[in-house]
Formats: sequence, structure tokens, C-alpha cells
Amino acid sequence: MTNVLRIFLGLIGLLFLAMGIGAWIDTQPLQESMGLTPTSPLGLGTLRGDLAAFFLVGGGLSLAASIRRDGNLVTVPLMLIALTLIGRLYTQMMTYDPLLVQPIVAEAVITLVFAAAKFRGLRG
Repeated sequence: MTNVLRIFLGLIGLLFLAMGIGAWIDTQPLQESMGLTPTSPLGLGTLRGDLAAFFLVGGGLSLAASIRRDGNLVTVPLMLIALTLIGRLYTQMMTYDPLLVQPIVAEAVITLVFAAAKFRGLRG
């Protein structure tokens, strides 16, 4: 079970790192996949700053947890993704949109992987 968790953590980490670096290099794919449209340089800076930070921190710590076999390193990514999931669920409850289902499922799975690594599989 530990090796399976490590593989998932590593894959999630690499995906998040790619998304974070992508937010710095070219925001267009991130804008399209997340339904975001900056209307000013402030919005573009938010995409590059906030989203890059979210994904680089989450991805870096997830990858580090996988490599070091230390579930404590996923505490911050777990909190980030769980709060993101809560925000998305709240939005879904307030205004149902089928487009939210896929990210909710993805974030729920990632939350479960991080929680399993933190509390069950990878103890530092």
C-alpha cells in the first residue's frame, strides 16, 4: 500500500508542478481549463502568482513526501486541496453546474490520497 501511495503522490506532485510552472510560462491553458479570464494585469498577476503558488507548493511537498516517505509533508497540500474542495462544493450547492463535477471528483480523490498518506500510509 505504501508504494501505491508513493506513486500517486509522485504523480500528483508532478502534475501540480507542471501546472504551477505552466501558470508562470503561459496562463492561457490554465485560463481555459479553469474557466478564468483576467480582465487586467492584476488578474493576470493573480493567475501567475496565486495559482502558481498553490500548485508549486502542493506539488513540491507532494513529490517530497513521495521521495522521502514522509506523510507529514502532505499536511499543507492536504489542507490546500481540502479547502479547495469545500469551496467548490459550496459553489455547487449554491448554483449547480455540471462543469463542476469533474474538478470536484478530482479534488476528492486527491484529498483522499493526501489523507491516506498523512494518516495511514506514510508516517514520518
